[in-house]
Amino acid sequence: MCTDVSMKQRRRGFGLVLGLMGLLMADLAMAEDRTRPPFGVFEILEGQGVEVCEACLKGFEAAVLAPDPVVFSGCERTYEFALDFTTPKWVELDPLEHLALVKQVMMFIRPPDPSRGIEGTIYDGKNFRREIQTEVKYERLSISLAMVDIDNDGQTEPVFRYRWGICGNPGAPSPFRSLIVLNHDRKGIDKTKTEVLAQNDSKERRLPLGIASDNIYDVFLYRGQVYFDSWNRSRAPTVVTVYLLKGNR
Repeated sequence: MCTDVSMKQRRRGFGLVLGLMGLLMADLAMAEDRTRPPFGVFEILEGQGVEVCEACLKGFEAAVLAPDPVVFSGCERTYEFALDFTTPKWVELDPLEHLALVKQVMMFIRPPDPSRGIEGTIYDGKNFRREIQTEVKYERLSISLAMVDIDNDGQTEPVFRYRWGICGNPGAPSPFRSLIVLNHDRKGIDKTKTEVLAQNDSKERRLPLGIASDNIYDVFLYRGQVYFDSWNRSRAPTVVTVYLLKGNR
């Protein structure tokens, strides 16, 4: 196939989301006529001939064919500088020094049951600090921040990257990673922009980002333009989709 995945108008003029491609990680039983690396085969489902799609495919293929191949957990990205990719300058943050913001983000991603409230939950009083201390101790929680022109309108926004779970360890809880656009004071969430970055079919009023655990999101630049991607593990085989977001210009 060689088609655009989708183009949807978003409210408040935040712009267009253009789904550029899907990369299919084929199982070893597929693609009979190919010599396959141990991990499997990547294939472009939609977006053949689109420059950024072809460059992403080259990066994934190079990673699995390398002498020391990448075994993907979904956290890894192979967008190499040699292929005209760059990455934002992420600054790792200590969750224990940003408890208020981490709590906001977690309650936005996984809201508590409104019929029960937060009493007795991890969000209740000192429970939250204890919970985060445990998650940090076992390296199940990671947060970072970068200034990114996420909608390609010439203005950067503070983008918060939240990862829960452990990458690359099959015996550990499966990781997921969300992208949260913050207000410019970095004290709260820009919910409108954040919801645009959550590209899945499970969104509803109570779950504005849908089932977050299905996806591992990330951001990259290709030839100076900003893209974000989603590694969706709710399907078999896994599909990686790259999105281009453009503001009103």
